[in-house]
Amino acid sequence: MASPDTDRVNREAFDSFVEAMLAGPVEDLKMKENDWKKFDRPCPPGNDYVYAVQRLGDVTNKRVLDFGCGTGYLSVILARRGARVVAFDLSLNSLKVAVRRGVVNSLENVVCVQQMSANDLAYKDETFDLIIGLGVLQYLDLQVVSCELERVLKREGKAIFVEPFSNSHVMQFVLEKLKWVWGCPFHGKPLTIAGLGVLGKPFSQISCKEFGFLSRMERIIHNRKIIRYVRMTDGLLLEWIPCFRKYARSVVIKLVK
Repeated sequence: MASPDTDRVNREAFDSFVEAMLAGPVEDLKMKENDWKKFDRPCPPGNDYVYAVQRLGDVTNKRVLDFGCGTGYLSVILARRGARVVAFDLSLNSLKVAVRRGVVNSLENVVCVQQMSANDLAYKDETFDLIIGLGVLQYLDLQVVSCELERVLKREGKAIFVEPFSNSHVMQFVLEKLKWVWGCPFHGKPLTIAGLGVLGKPFSQISCKEFGFLSRMERIIHNRKIIRYVRMTDGLLLEWIPCFRKYARSVVIKLVK
């Protein structure tokens, strides 16, 4: 469960994390051609990020909330695809980068960014057609944030999230130890089946697709062809053998109001 102190620690950590981006050349934030096009191609095996964006469907003229937008990479993607994007984040440095990214990609007039807490959204009821977030729920109180999501989402609107997942006590223990070894400055918790139940409670529908079983080994595999085959195998294992899903690395969550 997130607390104000946890918010402060993570805000400071993310502010520090993006300092180098603020100091770097603005042109480094210019998107490449493949950044725009990859969402129109068939989803590569194991790519939860592309899968999540594609689950949004056609975003043309839709009011979309980039929930915990970070440095704005997804915000400009959505804007380029025709969405009317509103984005927020706790980290002021991240938002500064997001604004620069919008400017350098000529999308500053269609992306509105604000600093705020996910636990107390400053938006009116039923404001957004769509909501999307990447790796942000892990830092939040799911009971509080689920009510805020339901409140600001329009009737029959949908929210898509990509989150780290771990419903195995053994895997959670290992991940906590690895975070300590790596000196990870962030204080998130992977979602569990119980957490998904809390998150989905205010909504009429919740559905999930797990990603990443064998592909946890990608940290030590550097051959792109091997990684592709591992991800393909992952998809088959997670589809055909449900008991493996609790060992998945991430989950794409779809919430419908």
